Amino acid sequence: MIIEISKVFLYNTEIESHIELDLLEPCSIKRLIERLNLENMGYAVFFVNGKEVKKGHILSNEDNLRILPIFGGG
Repeated sequence: MIIEISKVFLYNTEIESHIELDLLEPCSIKRLIERLNLENMGYAVFFVNGKEVKKGHILSNEDNLRILPIFGGG
């Protein structure tokens, strides 16, 4: 699986913004975030294969996950 994480969420971490990862079993985005020790995910939006999903979405090795900050404007 390919994971792209906005640099906004990588402050004070050694995680790269582009990660290739093999999952041993399907897991949720929430569980993956916990495993990577990412913080401030309350301000994130998640896209799997180009579609917006929630933290409970189950990931597989064929997925492309993008983690971006919530954008607002008006």
